[in-house]
Amino acid sequence: ALGLTVHAIETRTLDQIGEALRTLGRLAGTSAQADAAANRFRERLDQLRAVPRHGPPVTVFYQVSQRPLFTLGRRHVFNEVLALCGARNVFDGLDVEAAAVGIEAVVDASPDVILVGADRRPADAAAAWAARTEIPAVRCGRVLEVDADSLVRPTTRLLDGASALCERLDRLRQAEDPACGIGRR
Repeated sequence: ALGLTVHAIETRTLDQIGEALRTLGRLAGTSAQADAAANRFRERLDQLRAVPRHGPPVTVFYQVSQRPLFTLGRRHVFNEVLALCGARNVFDGLDVEAAAVGIEAVVDASPDVILVGADRRPADAAAAWAARTEIPAVRCGRVLEVDADSLVRPTTRLLDGASALCERLDRLRQAEDPACGIGRR
């Protein structure tokens, strides 16, 4: 009604983030800068994809919120981030971007790691899970706070979050405690 042109840009995959940069550049008349940024994004993504991950996949539960207990499903770009790290979302079978789940479903999924998306407020993710020692992630002290902004929002910063997450998960894979190794229940 105001005569404004609206462009919808979908970024549901890592590859679409680079393409979104190009589209924004065309729309803003800054194609050269946008193409350069998209190329840098693609190069960094290719580098992350090329890093070999050894050992069994790390199973991960990502907690968006505690009450209600919300997580990310198959349609969220976060699954591609996990794949970069040799990890798998325990709820990748949910054909949605995000969903409420019950604590029983998390217990049944038995994740190696619980990632709690933290915003700018300090939180104690581990305390909320402390009583659930039947979950390997809790029993082995692998309830980790992560920067939600850099890990689940489909922007160029996602690769910063992915790189940091991959480093953390690689360190967990190398843990010496045989009772808490990845993939051991």
